[in-house]
Amino acid sequence: MIITSTYQTSYASLHKYIGYDMDQAIALWNSALNVAKNAVKKSGRDDVIIAGSIGPYATLLANGSEYNGDYQGVTDEELIEYHTPLFEFYENSDVDIICIETIPSFQELKVIIGLAKKYTSKEFFISINPQTGSALSDGTSLIEVAQLFAEINDPRFVAVGINCTSYENVDQISTYLTDFPLFIYPNLGFVYDTTVHKFVSKVLQESTWSKSVAKWLAFQMLRLLVVVVAPLQRKSSKLHN
Repeated sequence: MIITSTYQTSYASLHKYIGYDMDQAIALWNSALNVAKNAVKKSGRDDVIIAGSIGPYATLLANGSEYNGDYQGVTDEELIEYHTPLFEFYENSDVDIICIETIPSFQELKVIIGLAKKYTSKEFFISINPQTGSALSDGTSLIEVAQLFAEINDPRFVAVGINCTSYENVDQISTYLTDFPLFIYPNLGFVYDTTVHKFVSKVLQESTWSKSVAKWLAFQMLRLLVVVVAPLQRKSSKLHN
């Protein structure tokens, strides 16, 4: 799987920070998609899935709220307006799957599920960002999150992702998500400091990481495993069919 580099490029962000209009935003999204398609072509493989990335509302705020889910009173209507342009773009593009990533807010999660059902006929997965082993970044219990996922009941919903959390949280997080195919792509060796708004290094215990990977690979529901933020060379991914 290759994911487009559009996580940070919502129309709202492009308009706010660099003054893009919609035509310019669409041109940028097409450029990002073409980069992914060219990479697949150069690989010579015919089994690569191209996933169109949609990031959280937090990327517009640019305040690290991916890690605490504090959206400063945003309304459902504002979230719908924020996410709709990329959903519509990917619905009409030739990506294979849509990935909605790093969702820290239960409110946003509910909005995204509604948009995925309304705006796309493509398969999709939703990746959440819990900063502890038992709760979403905004503090919502993962029991509630799992119940919400169970209510989707849509064959296009192919997996739940766990990303941008410490790999040390994954074991506990996964216990709440045993009914769903899993895409696991945690951070390794860095943690996000919401005070200084940057990643800071953390002592990496290689033996702990190795044991964790071995355990995850044994998960019956695992479908994808890769490292996201890491001080070391990126580890190889493994896809289970």
